[in-house]
Amino acid sequence: MEETLSGKVERVVFHNADNGWTVLDLDAGETLEKVVGVFADIHVGEELQMQGNFVEHQKFGRQFQMQRYVSTLPTDTISVLRYLSSGAVRGIGPSTAARVIDKFGDDTLRILEEEPLRLAEVRGITREKAKKLGEEFHAQSGLRELLLTFSAYGLTQHEAVRCWKRFGVSAVSRIRDNPYILYTQELGISFERADSMALAMYGEGNTPSRLEAGLLHVLRHNTQNGHTCLPQEKLVAAAAGMLGATVEEMLAVLEHMKEKGAVYGEDLQGVAFVFLPQYYMAEKYIAARLREMAALSETTAAADIDRLEKKLHIHYAEQQRAALSAAATHHVMILTGGPGTGKTTAVNGMIFMAQHKGLSVQLAAPTGKAAKRMTELSGESAKTLHRLLEVQWDEDDRLTFNRNEKNPLEADVVIVDELSMVDSLLFEGLLKAMDPDGRIRTRFQMTVTATGRLSSTEPNLQNIPTRTDLGSEIRRMFIPAEGCVLVDADYSQIELRLLAHISGDEAMRAAFTTGADIHTATAAQVFHVAPGDVTHEMRRRAKAVNFGIVYGISAFSLSQDIGVTVAEAKAYMEAYFATFPGVRKYMD
Repeated sequence: MEETLSGKVERVVFHNADNGWTVLDLDAGETLEKVVGVFADIHVGEELQMQGNFVEHQKFGRQFQMQRYVSTLPTDTISVLRYLSSGAVRGIGPSTAARVIDKFGDDTLRILEEEPLRLAEVRGITREKAKKLGEEFHAQSGLRELLLTFSAYGLTQHEAVRCWKRFGVSAVSRIRDNPYILYTQELGISFERADSMALAMYGEGNTPSRLEAGLLHVLRHNTQNGHTCLPQEKLVAAAAGMLGATVEEMLAVLEHMKEKGAVYGEDLQGVAFVFLPQYYMAEKYIAARLREMAALSETTAAADIDRLEKKLHIHYAEQQRAALSAAATHHVMILTGGPGTGKTTAVNGMIFMAQHKGLSVQLAAPTGKAAKRMTELSGESAKTLHRLLEVQWDEDDRLTFNRNEKNPLEADVVIVDELSMVDSLLFEGLLKAMDPDGRIRTRFQMTVTATGRLSSTEPNLQNIPTRTDLGSEIRRMFIPAEGCVLVDADYSQIELRLLAHISGDEAMRAAFTTGADIHTATAAQVFHVAPGDVTHEMRRRAKAVNFGIVYGISAFSLSQDIGVTVAEAKAYMEAYFATFPGVRKYMD
């Protein structure tokens, strides 16, 4: 039976920022209790109300294992001082906390939340720092609100931390509007759980969000069975049956998903197929790379094979000679055959021929068992593909490889056994790690640039001067692939044009198709005036809203950018979404 424990955080003994695992001392009034569990974020001075159980740990003694909790901020001056001194708000240490408390007393936390710029009245705090402190405090409040709002629906503290990292300050509103956004690999929340939360929050009903999540669930489930895509007819029928929807409803949602890039459709031999984006991109890349590699060839290898037979005192069968010839003269080949057909002998011959020419050879297989078998049969070291590609995990627990286009494998020849066991994403990673032609390639990015322009990194090929002989010579090295051209273009409001296209919002599309100034058009709609009556200040604020919405700005940050109250900024954002409902739907 669950027990209840309440009190103030006296000391945070340990806190893992990645998974939230925490050990803390709690002042429960007459006793000091040891508490363990997953806390999204916790600081000295906070007041906790928890459910869980007292247990007797073999090494650490009596402790309370927390299962659920509600946290409230401290209210008295001493507790607020301890809270801020503990580093609860990044940028405020013990000395700064003391000065802030001395200035504002019991009103300190309200000032942080509602009037953060007043912190500049405190010695040592600039207006810019005050703004950042306010943003930090809002972030802490948002995480607390996320837990309070959704823990009743089964969202755990650990999951709340991941949601906060993924969605930021808009997490509560986005999850409330569409609980199915929780169904992602990065968050580790299944379709069944997201569906259960949504039904608990809003009751029965096949909303477009539920139908969309259901289609994704069927596609993702089938990737576990080796299917990179599904026939559209089967996909729609399976999802409709699972959700109790009609085929017509599913088809309408599926078409919308294709339009916004949530899935990809492709007609293959007269049959419509549907792909998840990552698998579609992988399949397209694999096909293009294999086509490129298959088009390259070397000189005949007959003489090399003759010398190899003499060297090893072997007489190869006709099919083995064909395999050796194909390996020596083509940049890609597939060797098949049942047991006892001479594959191992042929592969060992390929290794010997390559090494005799001074080429480095790397052997690999999808599993450790297969790699060990390759090593035993060839006498050469073999690795698993994941080890060969130097597998890593990013901050969202997604699989990445250190070996890629920018850091290719240091091997001239790569031989992979048991290739039929390799999935598309892993095979894509292998091909990307194989340097095809020695060309320098760059990475173009828009989301990381602070200038509003497309950026070139790894290496930067953008800022090469044209007015020098050396710069002109370097630029002449930019050679596109066959059948392609290089285009250098500037753009006007590209983010908003893309948003209008992808979201399908009719009002925003109309503004661009009629040639209207989008910021003036937005200001006219938001402030309910005629376009001709839009003032410079109205347009400036509308511009901040337009671009801020695209990049997920919060009402607090918008208020700081345009110099209005948080309530006014929130009203602007609500008016914007009322004007462009398609944008709200897409962003959710």
